[in-house]
Amino acid sequence: MSNHCCSQMLNNLAKTHGSLQYNGKFREYGIRVDDGGTSVILITYCPWCAQKLPMSLRDEWFDLIDELGLDISSELSSDLLTESWWKSRGL
Repeated sequence: MSNHCCSQMLNNLAKTHGSLQYNGKFREYGIRVDDGGTSVILITYCPWCAQKLPMSLRDEWFDLIDELGLDISSELSSDLLTESWWKSRGL
């Protein structure tokens, strides 16, 4: 798991059925929408310490997939499915 901005953020992300979510692949934080689906409302500031959260890397991930000539419907390597891809590039 990534280093998060404060202990409250870390504690809430650790909750199995909590409403806070971290997506390491895209470096995104969000609050789950309780509608039975997978929807998330992205947040840009920590709800506890008010620190600005890092920018999402969703666009960069899709650009990388295009650069590598990959298709997201095909099997991707495990490093592309975690935060490993952006950490290895110093993002």
